[in-house]
Amino acid sequence: MAVSSLLLWLDPDANDPDRTLESLAAQPHLTLGTPVQLRVPAVLDTPTIQQDIDTVAQLLALPGIAHVDVLGVFFDDTQTVSPGGSDV
Repeated sequence: MAVSSLLLWLDPDANDPDRTLESLAAQPHLTLGTPVQLRVPAVLDTPTIQQDIDTVAQLLALPGIAHVDVLGVFFDDTQTVSPGGSDV
């Protein structure tokens, strides 16, 4: 299991931030906090680290998302992570 703390940055040039928020709310592994201006705190809870990485990439590809800050990643299966490896 991987649990990531994220800060999602909405694109200031996007036409409809409410539509972006609706799209984010529909993500099954994502819990949203209260938006502050163009920033949305979120928690991503996935079964594997790879799914966590893939989901962050998918979030970056969503229309209306300018940037995703990964503030922390907590995981319970340390056997799947190589210190300094590409999955860190």
